[in-house]
Amino acid sequence: MNNDYIEFLNKELSGKTINGVFKSLIKLNLGEIAFSTSFGLEDQVITDVIFSNNHPINVFTLDTGRLFEETYEVYHETLNKYNRTITPYFPNQEKVEALLAKKGPYSFYKSLENIIERVEEHQIGNPANIIFGHAVTDQVVHFKHLKSVECVN
Repeated sequence: MNNDYIEFLNKELSGKTINGVFKSLIKLNLGEIAFSTSFGLEDQVITDVIFSNNHPINVFTLDTGRLFEETYEVYHETLNKYNRTITPYFPNQEKVEALLAKKGPYSFYKSLENIIERVEEHQIGNPANIIFGHAVTDQVVHFKHLKSVECVN
């Protein structure tokens, strides 16, 4: 995705509601769109908008095997409420073990490369069209500077 197109998308999406953003993205026919949920409050709002409006957006989650029991409860309740699929993906066990042995336990959470690799391995849409909801919340100070559309290379 080139910078001019990213700038166009940011102008196109500026000031729109979540539902308006999804409608615009779908109308632009960018290809498959996928949303990564961690089942936090902000992700649940986005999931509700996707499922309640029947948007053709695939919802998936990254199950690290380190999730709290409450996360699985929310996952289960979400599946029951909407009767829609949320696809779980799991990190490569050997690579996670090697990463932990080499860099320690916190490196696992800092590894965006592992996420992108899993996305590409399982062909979860086009990585350029994935929405990471937890990266756009006002609750996360580190992400306040992000625009509506960012390209991760």
